[in-house]
Amino acid sequence: MDKDAQLVILPPVRREDIPKLCEQLIDLLDGDRRPFVECDVGAVDQPDLVIVDALARLQLIALRHNSFLRIEAACPKLILLLSLTGLGGVILHGQAKQRENTIDVEEVVHPGDAAI
Repeated sequence: MDKDAQLVILPPVRREDIPKLCEQLIDLLDGDRRPFVECDVGAVDQPDLVIVDALARLQLIALRHNSFLRIEAACPKLILLLSLTGLGGVILHGQAKQRENTIDVEEVVHPGDAAI
């Protein structure tokens, strides 16, 4: 089956919740070939290192099953935490959740700047 699966993470996420989340992901992936597992983290408004740890472990499980974890509806704080911990390029993310206090990045290109 090539359809994406979905895992929803609801706060609060405690360290003792991580094994159960891992089991849920394994159940989604066992038996079916799924290129991506969408992980809805939209309810996580106050991310911490426990949620980052959980997402890292879930990504490892997905990779072991020839799949990828793709987080959806992540708040800017979670995206920043993933980036600061070095996981920003490892865990794929879809659309960021729209917030009033988003992290604004302004990119300026000047004539003559080298292309990257």
